[in-house]
Amino acid sequence: MEIYIYGVKMKNILKIIIVIGGFALLIFRPPLFTVEYFSATDLKIPQKYNDINSTFLGIDVSHDQGQIDWGKVKSSNIDFVYHKVTDGITYTDNMFHVNAKALEKEKIPFGAYHFFEPEDDPYLQAQNYIRSIKNIKLSLIPMVDVEIIRSVTAQKIKTNLLIFLNEIEKETGCKPMIYSYGDFWKSYITAEFNDYIFWLADYSKTINKPTGLKNLQLWQYSQEGKVSGIRNYVDLDVILDGKLGFNKIQCSYKKGLNK
Repeated sequence: MEIYIYGVKMKNILKIIIVIGGFALLIFRPPLFTVEYFSATDLKIPQKYNDINSTFLGIDVSHDQGQIDWGKVKSSNIDFVYHKVTDGITYTDNMFHVNAKALEKEKIPFGAYHFFEPEDDPYLQAQNYIRSIKNIKLSLIPMVDVEIIRSVTAQKIKTNLLIFLNEIEKETGCKPMIYSYGDFWKSYITAEFNDYIFWLADYSKTINKPTGLKNLQLWQYSQEGKVSGIRNYVDLDVILDGKLGFNKIQCSYKKGLNK
């Protein structure tokens, strides 16, 4: 039995709805790649920090992001980039050198980070990092990502981390910064490392600064950002003290290390 509404067959009405809906999607669809952005009110940054609109926004990437169009990234108001370079004593990210050349070409300030393996020899980890950044024109201080325990005690993690940090500073001439999340900092890093700039991973709209942390400068506030030129999700970061904080993470590497 055919169904009519105001003299029009029901199946024809459905066809009309589908066509109109399709045109609406073409006209009003959101852009495929946009910078995820929160207002200062949404972020609820403590009063002592600058308004989010006057701060520096950045991303951190690795091979997980695949091929990246850095020209498009630059046009997305991204102010800085950190790229994974090494992990443990032997691994080097296979996209680091490709992306480093493109970042240099686009003149985007960038730095390189190491994923710290607490059970591996810290000297060898540092050498892996140093070897892998040679002839790369980095402008931002080294960063170490410390977030796993393995079977290592808290004290051993601290001891190995300090050895690694000292070796990196000696070889590069730049004092590194530490990246981790709040609970890990409280249990395995602590205020013993307050001389180092800290980069906090915290994916809530309210920043949860660990009690006792004195040198918080960067906040990774999302791991599901969408940025022009990058097809996969990407981590989004903000420098909390604006230009002052950005200046703190810049460094001239020792002569002969960079080209």
